[in-house]
Amino acid sequence: MSDIYHSRVPWFPALFSGRRCPVRWAVTFGQTTWWTVGEAEVDPAWRWHEDCRKRQFARDGKLRFLCRYLGEWFTGIFKYRILAQAYLSISYEVGARRAEKG
Repeated sequence: MSDIYHSRVPWFPALFSGRRCPVRWAVTFGQTTWWTVGEAEVDPAWRWHEDCRKRQFARDGKLRFLCRYLGEWFTGIFKYRILAQAYLSISYEVGARRAEKG
């Protein structure tokens, strides 16, 4: 499993945050996680969340994961009309938040 740490915001999360100021983000795709912070700033709960994401990718495969993740997100957008609520309702996110408890 691979982790890549950055001391400043990389382009991918910055694109979605809509700002240039540093924000705490992690993006996991497959078995690689890109962090917007240094390794010392990653607390165990956050690491467990992203490690859960790696297990989800390994279990479902990249294509199925992406199709299901995006499908649930778009369904949530239409259902809730609130982006944050749509994101929080994605089953993969629900599982990863549960994993944060260790």
